[in-house]
Formats: sequence, structure tokens, C-alpha cells
Amino acid sequence: MTKTTIYYGPSTTINLFHSKMDSEKSSFEQGCIRWRWKSKDNSSNIEQDYRWKQHADIENRMIEHAYQQGNDQVELDDFTIDFRSGIQISKRDSQEQYEIKRQIGLSDISNRVRVDRFVVEEAHCIEKSFYSSPRSFMNAILFYEGRAGPERVLKAIAGIREVGALLGKAMQAECLANDFQETYGIYWSREDEIMDQVIRLYTMDSFLYKFINYFMRNADITTGEFENERDKMYGQLLGPYYSLLQESFHRRRSEVDILLYRSANVTDDMIEEYKQYVGKDITWISFSSSSKIKAVALLYDGNTLFQIYVPKHPDTQNADVSSLSHFPEEEEVVFDHQTCFTVKKIDYDQILRKHIIHLDITDYGARFRK
Repeated sequence: MTKTTIYYGPSTTINLFHSKMDSEKSSFEQGCIRWRWKSKDNSSNIEQDYRWKQHADIENRMIEHAYQQGNDQVELDDFTIDFRSGIQISKRDSQEQYEIKRQIGLSDISNRVRVDRFVVEEAHCIEKSFYSSPRSFMNAILFYEGRAGPERVLKAIAGIREVGALLGKAMQAECLANDFQETYGIYWSREDEIMDQVIRLYTMDSFLYKFINYFMRNADITTGEFENERDKMYGQLLGPYYSLLQESFHRRRSEVDILLYRSANVTDDMIEEYKQYVGKDITWISFSSSSKIKAVALLYDGNTLFQIYVPKHPDTQNADVSSLSHFPEEEEVVFDHQTCFTVKKIDYDQILRKHIIHLDITDYGARFRK
């Protein structure tokens, strides 16, 4: 029987990390296979790599899985890919069609890292007083974390599905939730495996990590509670997964002296703002990804590089997740939300043509979150 379309819905179980896709996974972990689509503004007939955009890695895996299964098409949240015609068709407008291509054996590191993951979303300074804060996001969302053990895991899985559906990413959510559920089914008695899987889901380039951080930055919180019904709803859905994620990060705290890097596009006013904060402490509200490799952060064509010194300290709130990532060459280290930094100095590198903002992580972040 001819295979036609694979649809990633509740009836489809795809495991992104275990035996069903082991051969595919090994290629992906090395960054060997990438699906790309040609951006709309390409008017020239001259084909050059920079004109092609990469699919998000969760979409990349879903596309490759369907391709390996011999299907003619694969339907995802925002588009359908027709392998026979080599095109990607928008669900919003069927006339929106883009050429696609499959690339194998990519060696350039720029093809094997996700540049936007190491970009500061909000670079504004936020002055901190180091007291227990009634406005803390953690205080608000942990109200919904649920009981420990199996109940919290199952609520986290259900929450991923529901948030994905609300955001129009039901198919991505189903893939993530199915994999989490299968991991839990296999390793239900091994807490370390479950916690590692929680981080793996976060390291995927999907709606999940993007929305959690967006929610942290934008939720309205007063006296330790979400102010509006929308935020309460998302807090209830994400609370169980968030609490598992934070616990997982704390288990992987990196207690070594290290320099980390993160990029940004910063306005002149914001540069002046940082200069006013030299010698003072600031905080980044959401989870923040950084890299141990300067070259990875420099792949983003921003005007500013954050160079972050992390001293060895038992209370340091950063987790090395590189061993669990599908992109180990990124050497990703994640800062906990509301991590505090001291602004040491700001200078300008004439060779790189970038502002360099030097930060030192402090142990005050642990005090602030208590």
C-alpha cells in the first residue's frame, strides 16, 4: 500500500530520543542531516546557502522521520511538506509555497548550532534588592506545581499538550509529550532518567522552551500570584513541568570557574544603561542559555557580546546541559531564572566591532529566590 501523509496528532507516537529513531538520532546529534526551506525574499536564481533557512530542530526530526518512513507528505503545525514535489506549503495560504532541500554531512559549525538560542531576549537592566520578593515568578507558578512523584510527571505531560494546543503547536506538543510519557513508562522508578528527559525536552528548539521564557518575562505578578486569568491558566498548565525543570537544572549545577558567552542586539540607550550599572547588580528574569564557546555566540550577527564569569561556588545557579542536548557542540549552559550578575565593565572591540559587556555571576541569585 502506498504511503501518503504522516500526521503528528494524538494517534501518532514518535519517540525522538529512543530506539525507534536511534539511527536518525545519531545523525541528528552530529548535525549531519538538515532540512531547509528557501526564504521568500530570494529573487535571484543564483543559489547560495545563506538564502536557505533551517527548520526548527523538532520540525527537522519530524520531517526526517516521515522521509525515512517513505511517506509522500508530512503535515506539521504550520505547513505541509510534499516530498514528491520538493515544496513546503503554508496552511494559512496554500499559494505560499517554498522550495525545500535535505542536506547531509554538514561540517561547518554554523550549520550545527542554533544561533538564536544564545541571544539575550531582554537586555535591559533591572535593579535588584536582595530580599525575598513577593513578585517572584517562582512563588506564583510553584503554587501550581502539583504533588511530587508520578502525579507531577503526568500533569507536566498533560500541560505540555494543552499549552501546545492553545498556541497552535499541537503537533510539536504531541511529539514532546509522547516522548516524555514513553520515557516515564520505561524509567518510572529511575528519577535521574526522568529528570534528564525533562532537560532534553527543554533543549529542543520547540514552542516549549520559547514560551516558558516568554511567560517568565511577561506574566503579570502581584503579591506572589498571577494577576489575570490567562496567566493563571498558563501557570496551572506549566507549573508541574517548570518545577521538574528547575529541579533538574539544580541537579546539574556547574561548580567550576568558567567563562560563558551570549549575544545581543543592544541599542545605544541600553549600552548607556549598562554603563550606569557598572559595579551594580542586575538580573535576567527568564532561563538564559549561554555557550562555553565564544565562537558559537559570535555566530549571531549582533552588536554586543556578553562575557560572563562564573566563579566556583556551591550556590551558583547555572546548569551544564551540553551532554543532554541534541546539539552538543553548542556547549550549552543554562542560567536559572532571576540569576543575578554584577556589571564589571563595558568596552568596545574594534576587531569584532562589538560592545563587550563583562558580567560576573553572583551568589545573590540563590538568596533572591528563597
